[in-house]
Amino acid sequence: MAATPALAALTKPGVPHEVVKFDHDPREHSFGVEAVNALGAAGIAPG
Repeated sequence: MAATPALAALTKPGVPHEVVKFDHDPREHSFGVEAVNALGAAGIAPG
């Protein structure tokens, strides 16, 4: 079972994807901005 509806939407039709995890900073209020910054710092560019 997928962890989120978004992952289920990718998995069901077989869309290739990669789950990338990062540590959440509880002081951060914008999860999207936090994710972009964390992934960018890890060398992963949005595409």
